[in-house]
Amino acid sequence: MKDAMYVQFKIPFGPRKPNVVLWSGGCHVGTSFQTTPDGREGWEHMFVRAGYPTYVVDATWRGRSQFSQNDMQAVRSGAADPTTLPRTLTCDEELAAPAAPLGAGFRLYGSNFPIAFLDQYLSQLVPDYFFSTQNGATPNKHALIALLEKIGPSVVLAHSQGGSSVYPTVIERPDLFKAFVAVECLGSCGAITDTYPNVPTLIVSGDQLDRSRPKPFGLDGCRIKAETRPNMTVWWLPDLGIDGNSHMMMMDTNNAQVFAAIEGWIASHALP
Repeated sequence: MKDAMYVQFKIPFGPRKPNVVLWSGGCHVGTSFQTTPDGREGWEHMFVRAGYPTYVVDATWRGRSQFSQNDMQAVRSGAADPTTLPRTLTCDEELAAPAAPLGAGFRLYGSNFPIAFLDQYLSQLVPDYFFSTQNGATPNKHALIALLEKIGPSVVLAHSQGGSSVYPTVIERPDLFKAFVAVECLGSCGAITDTYPNVPTLIVSGDQLDRSRPKPFGLDGCRIKAETRPNMTVWWLPDLGIDGNSHMMMMDTNNAQVFAAIEGWIASHALP
């Protein structure tokens, strides 16, 4: 088997709302939605408690999902050149959590992120093969389509690099989406073209902390595109009175406040 994807799910008892699929960012696995570094509840449990069957994904070639070792073994045996090894993205403290300048990396210092528990956060990061020729958006798109064909049209919430897999899936199979929530996703503005389908889409960005810097992830450009798309919503959280959020807002000390805002949008855009 190749390019299989691990999915963990929880189905609430009683009346149910649409399925929610949670897709983590680069170097992250489903843990990022399940709990916070300081032991608080994550968005997975909040969605389940609110009545949503919730599916937490480990992207292909990552975490609990299977990946092919064929190319690695070929290099080890001398049958292939080392340049054919999968390209690995490693998210370490230097990349994710530089202390300065304000707003650098994942914007963990000086934000609502529980920085006293940084080591607990860093311990959950894993090698990421997304940018290798062996992996990338295509196998992840196929895996997501297979999941959605099995469970039915759903709300998909993606974080960061996850947008690079989910945006192509929305474009190819809009019939499988109740809505799409893009939390500081890569490719958000570039993916919104004239051919983007009429799927309710929420683009969310946290606080850049240093207000003299541009809003994260090209948010102002997304707003321009949303002006002609009534089914698209663009949020800079400080405009909602929610300040200080890092790139890892699902782990921030006010993650319940951010969740409540997102769930309210889902309730008004994706429920029957």
